[in-house]
Amino acid sequence: MTIRFAAGIKEETCSRPLRFLWWNVQDLAHFTPRMQAIERWPKSPDEYAAKLARVSEVIRSSSEKNGTPELVALAEVTLEAAADLKRTLFPEHRLLSLDSVPDNPDFHVAVLFPNDSAFQEVAPFVAFDVPETTRPMAVLDYVKNGEQIRFISAHWTAPFNTAGERYQEELATQLRGYIHDFVHSENTGNSRHVVLMGDFNAEPFQVLQHHFGATRSRARARSRRHYSDKAVRRIRLYNCGWRLLGENLPHSPDAHARSVAGTAYWQRENTWHTWDQILVSGTLLTSKRPYLSEDSVKVIADGILLNEEGLPQKFAWNDGNPIGVSDHLPTIGTIMLDASPEKK
Repeated sequence: MTIRFAAGIKEETCSRPLRFLWWNVQDLAHFTPRMQAIERWPKSPDEYAAKLARVSEVIRSSSEKNGTPELVALAEVTLEAAADLKRTLFPEHRLLSLDSVPDNPDFHVAVLFPNDSAFQEVAPFVAFDVPETTRPMAVLDYVKNGEQIRFISAHWTAPFNTAGERYQEELATQLRGYIHDFVHSENTGNSRHVVLMGDFNAEPFQVLQHHFGATRSRARARSRRHYSDKAVRRIRLYNCGWRLLGENLPHSPDAHARSVAGTAYWQRENTWHTWDQILVSGTLLTSKRPYLSEDSVKVIADGILLNEEGLPQKFAWNDGNPIGVSDHLPTIGTIMLDASPEKK
């Protein structure tokens, strides 16, 4: 992505957007004969090609309407499928995939990002004392001009029972401590910020509020660190997901189309959910770059993402007449960066 500025531009306006996209693409696996009999895997090369093409079409369409994302984080994608998507859409990008066992490919988080030295891969966040099905989280830093933004991409396991809820709470507590230690680390020359995005399989008012400390209030996230926060490794992130709850369009007697009411649609229960969320540290909620441009945070909901009833639908091969893409909708946002010359 090339950013150009007009001659004579003022320093105050010398900023550029770092756009990012999060999406649970729902079972995007490459075709391989030894896996074709397994549930969730494509049964033929044509089926895989159709799914890949539909995912690519959605990202292309969003790029045309909202600007091309530099950072694309995806859930439920194999390494080979993510590599194919990279070749199709972002051939110059680098790929960070947590599907790292060659003989046992699986659905994990993958991140596509520019081949720019400002982007630095970091070891994934891995929780301990939790079930083996708990997925690691991808971590990527953007470091430039004395600013360090840590992007964490997560896909949490759904809490199907009381035990699952407890493990999700434990995961939230460990991640909170990890982010606290990163933000408040000593002996660093960079100002530190965090963007956490993912499919948390929980609403904003559930575990992310009660065990993670994420708040709906920007002022609360910006508040001064309390003396008791260090001992319990507590940090308060602002959760943009609160603004994505419910209908995205107000009722109007002239509007007959069904509107989107969340980020994911659970067809079996006929219910909407806001499981996909973007959270940021309070340091990104000021007027000083870098900062979150919150009006850019939105759910993408148009085109082939929605069926005739206006609902997101899982992909199905349908005997060569594919339907749907994913039961989750992409979520996008933008961080405004300082684009002035590199500081020494």
